[in-house]
Amino acid sequence: MSGPLTRKIPFGLSYFSLLCLLTVIYTWPLAAELKSAFFGFPGDSLSGIWGLWWLDYSTSIGHPFQQVDYLAYPFGWDFSNAPLPYIFIAVSYVFVKLFGDMAAFNLMKLLSFPLAGLTTFYFLRYLTKDRLASALFGAAFAFSPYHTVHLMAHFANLYWLPLCFLFLLKSLREGGYMNAALFGLSWGLLTADNAYFGFFTGLLIPVFILFHLDSIKGRGASYWVKAGAVAAAVDAGVVVVAAAGNESTETSLYPASYPHVISVTATDSLDQIWKQSNFGTLVDLSAPGVDISSTFLNGSYTYASGTSLAAAHVSGVAALLLSHDFSNTDVVRA
Repeated sequence: MSGPLTRKIPFGLSYFSLLCLLTVIYTWPLAAELKSAFFGFPGDSLSGIWGLWWLDYSTSIGHPFQQVDYLAYPFGWDFSNAPLPYIFIAVSYVFVKLFGDMAAFNLMKLLSFPLAGLTTFYFLRYLTKDRLASALFGAAFAFSPYHTVHLMAHFANLYWLPLCFLFLLKSLREGGYMNAALFGLSWGLLTADNAYFGFFTGLLIPVFILFHLDSIKGRGASYWVKAGAVAAAVDAGVVVVAAAGNESTETSLYPASYPHVISVTATDSLDQIWKQSNFGTLVDLSAPGVDISSTFLNGSYTYASGTSLAAAHVSGVAALLLSHDFSNTDVVRA
């Protein structure tokens, strides 16, 4: 039987729904006039609506939509070699068939607001680990004057950009084939949807790599192998808990310092940090770890101290949460 927590709506879905509602309010009364008004400046907007009409008309008669007969008439214009936004065109085609060219134009514009806010939220959440702040600034970017005016003049298609940088950073910081594949996919989608953004993102990639070069050079093959294993476990829904270390230093210890790993330091019976515990911003939690009764050799027991004992307490609490239908491992890690 499912508990009440398993039926909880994922935050990403709730946030996207809220952004959709804010978009309707922000652009009102456009939602009530999808087929009789349009969002944007007249020049590019009218040519964009005409382009959607041409997409519908040309495909209905079996004519390649890249070859526009009515431009530069009677010679026509061939866009076959132009960097067209093919993902945008594919989605627009479905909307045109369902709702008509004017409504399809408006819907594509309106969807850019919540999509840009959602992807920006995920990028900021990775950087800050603060869900509320990330949600606020994701919405601030989505409805910013820059994004609004850009949408009024053109189709911004900015929603792939935060995902591209998110998985680029995850690839550089965490390693793992999955992060690299998702970076390649998001960059490909960005380029397919807006060749210009894809090109300029390509120019920025070496800058990101140079910024992380020192940390990359200082990590051997074992670091990346372990990082890939941890990333794969997290992607599979595993809650990874690790001891912060017993060197009384802020130095990073792995796997505790990998992203998305719960790093645990030790406290004593007075809830004070144990003198040999590692500390610093990479530590997530503290738990009892001094004079803890634990198993020992030959079936005996002993008292021991260390962050490994503290990590065992946190692992146990995480397991209890998961055993009580608390199936959202992201929430458990948070």
